[in-house]
Amino acid sequence: MTIRSLPAVNAPAYRSGALALLLSTAIILAALAFEHLGGYPPCPLCLMQRYAYYAAIPLLFAALVLDTAEFHEAARLIFFVVVIRCDEAPWQFLGLSFAGWNAVLSLLLCAVSMRAGISARRRS
Repeated sequence: MTIRSLPAVNAPAYRSGALALLLSTAIILAALAFEHLGGYPPCPLCLMQRYAYYAAIPLLFAALVLDTAEFHEAARLIFFVVVIRCDEAPWQFLGLSFAGWNAVLSLLLCAVSMRAGISARRRS
């Protein structure tokens, strides 16, 4: 039996799940490469964010196996558990989500740090 003859492999759910597995694996491998090959140590937040990928990769693989074995309901449940919606913020303050506030505060910190750097340069 070839892969082309497996109906599950040609199903949109399987293809999307496989893409999610491929992307999750690529993202965590890139992060690990930056750390171990590039010499960029991750911050504690970066390390915590990796937990989702460490959980998602084996879960997505299991969902693909279940989908191929025609346990479609079990596969569907796992797919829904892994794919957290990011188009709807679970929390907002003044119209901005956590990510939005992080961007604003990061820009503010960048501006303050740059000002400090410019001031220090002028003093030297």
